[in-house]
Amino acid sequence: MENLSIEIKGEKIHIGLVLAGAVTAGAYTAGVLDYLFSTLLLWEEKHKEDPVNVPKPNVVIDIFTGASAGSIAAAVSLIGLAKGALKEVTDPYSAEARDNILFDTWVNFGLNDSEDISQYLLSAGDLENGKLESLLNVQFMDQLIDKIVLKSQSIEINVLPDFINPNLDVLLTLSNLKGIPIDLYYDSDNNKVAHTMSYHKGFAYFQNNKQDSDTSKLNLDLNDEDSIRFFLKCARASGAFPLGLKSVSFEKIPKDYIIGNLKRIFGNEFKFVPRIDDFYNFTAVDGGLTNNEPIAEALRVIGKEFNKNYKMIMVDPFPSYILPKGLEKKEADDDLFKTIPKLVSTLRQQASFKENDITDMFDDSTDKNMIWPTRYNEKKELLPNTIACGALSGFAGFINKDFRVHDYMLGRKNCQSFLRYYFHLEAELHPSISEWSEPLKEKYAFSDNKTNKTMIPIIPDFRIESKQIMDRNTRFYPYINESNTKGLTFPSIDYQKDLVPLEKILNKRLKSIVDITYDHLRKKEDNATIPIIKKRNELVFIKDFKVRVWKFLGYTFMRSVGNRFIATTLSNKIINIIIEELFKYKLLK
Repeated sequence: MENLSIEIKGEKIHIGLVLAGAVTAGAYTAGVLDYLFSTLLLWEEKHKEDPVNVPKPNVVIDIFTGASAGSIAAAVSLIGLAKGALKEVTDPYSAEARDNILFDTWVNFGLNDSEDISQYLLSAGDLENGKLESLLNVQFMDQLIDKIVLKSQSIEINVLPDFINPNLDVLLTLSNLKGIPIDLYYDSDNNKVAHTMSYHKGFAYFQNNKQDSDTSKLNLDLNDEDSIRFFLKCARASGAFPLGLKSVSFEKIPKDYIIGNLKRIFGNEFKFVPRIDDFYNFTAVDGGLTNNEPIAEALRVIGKEFNKNYKMIMVDPFPSYILPKGLEKKEADDDLFKTIPKLVSTLRQQASFKENDITDMFDDSTDKNMIWPTRYNEKKELLPNTIACGALSGFAGFINKDFRVHDYMLGRKNCQSFLRYYFHLEAELHPSISEWSEPLKEKYAFSDNKTNKTMIPIIPDFRIESKQIMDRNTRFYPYINESNTKGLTFPSIDYQKDLVPLEKILNKRLKSIVDITYDHLRKKEDNATIPIIKKRNELVFIKDFKVRVWKFLGYTFMRSVGNRFIATTLSNKIINIIIEELFKYKLLK
């Protein structure tokens, strides 16, 4: 977490939130947002109670950008703010925690305490029609969206707090599997099409209460059920992790919107011609696949549009900030089993590397900040394993609820430290310092250990006063720590109690998946149309009754015995991988 001091002009400090992808570690992001928004709401409340001594909040959030899990967190938190459904979670095991729509979505997945998300994900109910749409059963997500919509419609409140721009922009990243074909013209060929490229990076770009005729933005109306459903559908698409979670299809997207988005990405000088119909249909998956940290888009699309100095806050549960200690001499390894994982990683990393975006970030004057998971031991030493959901590339949170509870509460704790120790300004640079009374400064201002300058928090935390912190700049608050806050103790699970039952339902689902895959391959073989392949499949003696019988028996044996063996082998391998990961992260007793 770092802070870069800049001069803020004007009465308001403008903030853009960038929420990176994280799969189930989105629970951490949700915890950060919970603490951030509850702190801002408390500030508004304190100002109303004592307007003379407590200044009115002078910050405004102008944009959310989200990728994958960050998109879902952005959408749900905005609905919660509009509906007054973000009651602060201090005890994650209390019944009141369900009143917080962020907590209920990310920690409970909208389920009751007696229900286990892994039972839903590994059930074979979605495979009954013989169609495999994803490795995990995501039918519960439809139920979750219905619950969020129902809750939003049952609450009459629909007023965003003053710290949210009434025309807030929300940008959610998508990965377009169909792609947008763009024709590149060359003067040497009399403007005939010489080359066509396919663009797969996409955005769902919303504006709250949109009033203008800008076709590159979609209107977000938090009073309208259809608008909320489409908003959540886009967030779900952004979080549809490839293969693991089901992709999301979109129909009849206006061509003007597609072109408007391309102009926002490439600039108004964009002259390429997308070869699409007036209405565009496509299928989308995880936005993090092509753009996991959309900070540059926020800077380019929003910062330049409003022409203001901004403070960007990125929340990233999986930051890539650890640098190698040095170059190691390693001999080239051309083993295919080692090359394939490296190839996948290479393609993913290169797809996320954006040269122009990096240039924009360094050229932009916006103050850039980041909140990421940090955890310390009793000796105040930074611990290597910080978030429980980080194991299994972010999928560990599906295994146990306590993992999600811990990460949610850690997000709250890290946000608290960020607001105090990193998100502040020198007193003389603070735009509303004249509104801070001396008693207020005494309570919430503090002296920086390095510069000895007086610092004023940009977002003061009225839960705790500076004098309550015995050791300045220790990163340890008395308000949130493992001794007085439930859920912060690093969790662990038991093999017999938690993983053995998981293996049983995993085996059943894998058996169904293997059966569907086998039937699909066999059907494809039977439907061959190329003459040579057809002849290879239709052996001369295939009409012989005995051969047909043996073929049927072989198919029956393979489907009943062979596929079960394959499923059991896969299940055993997957559970071993889970055990290795949980052991590495110290999540297994």
